[in-house]
Amino acid sequence: MYNLIVLERDKNLKYKCCSNIRNGLNFTRTGLRFCNKLSASGQDNIVPYCNDFYSKFKEIKHSIIENCRKGMVPDYCKNCIYLEEKDWDEFDEVKINFIEVFHWNQCNCACVYCGNRGETHLKITTKKCKSEFVDLYKILKLFIKQNYFADKVKVSFVGGEPTLLKEFNDILKLFMKHNYNMHILTNGILYEKLFAKALTKGNNMTISLDCGSSETFKKLKNVDKFNDVVKNIKRYIKDSGEYSRNLLIKYILIEGINDNKEEIIKWLDLCKELGVSILHPTIEFCHSAVDLSKTGPSDHIIELYEFMKEKIKEYGFILNTYDFVEVIIKNRRYR
Repeated sequence: MYNLIVLERDKNLKYKCCSNIRNGLNFTRTGLRFCNKLSASGQDNIVPYCNDFYSKFKEIKHSIIENCRKGMVPDYCKNCIYLEEKDWDEFDEVKINFIEVFHWNQCNCACVYCGNRGETHLKITTKKCKSEFVDLYKILKLFIKQNYFADKVKVSFVGGEPTLLKEFNDILKLFMKHNYNMHILTNGILYEKLFAKALTKGNNMTISLDCGSSETFKKLKNVDKFNDVVKNIKRYIKDSGEYSRNLLIKYILIEGINDNKEEIIKWLDLCKELGVSILHPTIEFCHSAVDLSKTGPSDHIIELYEFMKEKIKEYGFILNTYDFVEVIIKNRRYR
């Protein structure tokens, strides 16, 4: 099941590996995998949920780490930017210190760039519901009880819209109880008081606004909720007080929809008016809006991305970027 690429060992016994292979865990809708990076996509690195899925997960993780020590890495990792060659610390036990939660796909909008659109078929959900795939809250309580996680853990939520998931607040409270450092991704259409509380505890939240006008918002999200998102950004900033600096506002550049300087300036002006501190520009690179057979983003998109970074600094915002996007632009390739 795991095809391997043989790599030369450094004579100083360095080897290629990454922190996700060693200490990462991604809860998907169908099972466990080491990470959710673009290069590790597909089913070949997923351990399906079953009675002893975590023991199988640990066994495979140990096997891959041992192969890395011998100069081999899984073929789906070979182009990943997080793979690095160095003297790694000794590794005896699987201790998870980075978790990605991706076990649901329900959402109250239908973004043109959504990676779940092949499964949801643009279905919009308006009521809170449980994940139809797995009871993750139950699994997480067991994992914490069994001491599978390290003392310091980073958590990223990358599923559907978290404000719609019935068990999400229970999961959030569980992580907050153990002081895990979390990053919550939301479209901001619904306000969640617990999210504001999470901000005051040092956690981060990103709202994907992606534009500066209601007309463009409807084209991107297929719902007329721009004013709701703006209102909720105001509420998060007010309710989190000095900790509102932990709120990020994202703009994903999409060809033919929001890829113009006028829309970007509207977005910047709005964020300035709202009192946002951190802005997060990015490009579409791993979802359905991109044809991965292309060699990379167009010159037009790259030019606008650089324009956004310059303007964000000029306006006095803090700039936050994906390192993966920087590599894509440098190499002019999505993969």
